[in-house]
Amino acid sequence: MVYISVNTIVERRSRISFQKQVIMKQVIIFLLSLQFSGNIFSQGVTLLYRGPLGWDDQNSWIQMNPPAGQQPISRVPTEFDDVVFSKSLSGYSIFNFDHSVIIGGGAGSLCRSMHVSNMELSFEEINTVNRAGDISVYTDNGGFVLIDSGANIRHGLFILHGGNPSITDLQIIDSRYGELVSHDVWSGIELLGNAKGRFINSILSGWNFRNSSPEARFYADSCFFKPYSFRMEDNTTSTILNTTINPDDPFKSLTFFIGRNANFTSANVTVSAQNDLSFVTSGSVFNGNVSHESPGFLFLKQEDEANPLPNIINGNLSIGEIYKISIKGDLKISGNLTINTPVWALYPDTSTVFVNGQPAFVTGGKAYLNNNHCRLEFFGNTNSNVVFPLGFPVDTLVINKTGCAKVTFKNSLYVAGAAHILQGQLALDPNDNIPYKFVCLGDLEIMQGGSIFLRKNALGVAADMAIQGNLYDYNPIADSSCTGINNPYLGNITLYRNNENDGNTIIGVPSIANLHLMGRPGSGFTLGNDLIVYDSISIDGGHLNLNNHNLTVKRKL
Repeated sequence: MVYISVNTIVERRSRISFQKQVIMKQVIIFLLSLQFSGNIFSQGVTLLYRGPLGWDDQNSWIQMNPPAGQQPISRVPTEFDDVVFSKSLSGYSIFNFDHSVIIGGGAGSLCRSMHVSNMELSFEEINTVNRAGDISVYTDNGGFVLIDSGANIRHGLFILHGGNPSITDLQIIDSRYGELVSHDVWSGIELLGNAKGRFINSILSGWNFRNSSPEARFYADSCFFKPYSFRMEDNTTSTILNTTINPDDPFKSLTFFIGRNANFTSANVTVSAQNDLSFVTSGSVFNGNVSHESPGFLFLKQEDEANPLPNIINGNLSIGEIYKISIKGDLKISGNLTINTPVWALYPDTSTVFVNGQPAFVTGGKAYLNNNHCRLEFFGNTNSNVVFPLGFPVDTLVINKTGCAKVTFKNSLYVAGAAHILQGQLALDPNDNIPYKFVCLGDLEIMQGGSIFLRKNALGVAADMAIQGNLYDYNPIADSSCTGINNPYLGNITLYRNNENDGNTIIGVPSIANLHLMGRPGSGFTLGNDLIVYDSISIDGGHLNLNNHNLTVKRKL
């Protein structure tokens, strides 16, 4: 029989326990080392391209700003790494990719983020003819692209997908982007999802710049965009400040589009084209100037013609030599409207307009503008001048100027429908060989604070006007500042009827000077209130129905 002391048993158990503890510690250390090793592998660093052997050579890259006492890492960038291209830091000025890329981290990403400074990059797609490579940017994992300090991205189509709303997917600052060549799609930028694009003091060329998503944010300040198409789609949010949008190509055609219900902010923006210009604001206010410079076509369109929204230009609309203007829906302008197209392009012209000698502009230039059924409104607090080589034709005219700002037409004005002067003044200057400065086939309505001023020229000749519809003037006093029908130089104010019905009614007009009534046999005119006529009244055909009101004729003092 073998006897083992208690002390021996305790000693053996202690050795076994110690061995287990050693083994457990080794396992823990091993597992921790695996985890630490994995963290090193997945931890991103910032790598500078130092060249010259290309992207896939580890010797082309060096870690920027390594921790103190640590050797800089030299490796091919992974999806976790941020990369920097900088001529000033590396000495290299050009780098070309021969394929599409993904930036933003995650499987298949070229890198997590890319920063390009004072260096030229190009993203090609060698398997596609006449089309650059795609640059798909995602911000879920902290990805972004920053282009600044005089960099130049010649080719590459940016598709911004967003992901993290606190990160700006693409910034281009003090740099150049893109190239616009007919039939070659080398550049363009589109915002999807909740992507953000920010462009400052840069020149950007491309087929298409497009904000496609209501969650996306497009911001540009002090830039020059050179696209064929610049689109801010329905319900999107975009801000454009101090910027010019004008295509850079021999075709020089441009589509500028703001969708319905867009949150669009703008200031000091210029949109222009030299061939064809298609322009839509869908009820948003465009703060800036719009111009068309060379022979071609101008289309002021609607996104949905069945439910039109006004195109609003808080600035000037200037049109050069042009062969067709298509205006759909309402057009509102605060500044000058200048159309410098040659007279021969407008035939038959508005010089054929008669009044009582028939027909009040059967031709009248309507084939040029009025077939578009345009309602033209002048708004704002500054004067507007309208330049047109012949009499200007429009369906409906609205003057809505504050501070008694004036609207002046270089040549005659022909309104096929109604004219509404809500506030402000329609200033009429006479023209040689034009019998009527202003002809209105529909009603003329002058609200309180609105005015028509029949002015005179250097020879003392006053402007004339002719109205076929009813005449409403709700101003109790007429003066040259901004109320009522002001005719101090005794221009002819003609009411006319070219059919046999009773028609024109004079309502609310307290006094008028030099009134002429011109009708056909059987036609008539009706007073809607007591009326004082200064200087003279004449009835040439038809009759005048006083309608229990008083008519007083006085000599103008």
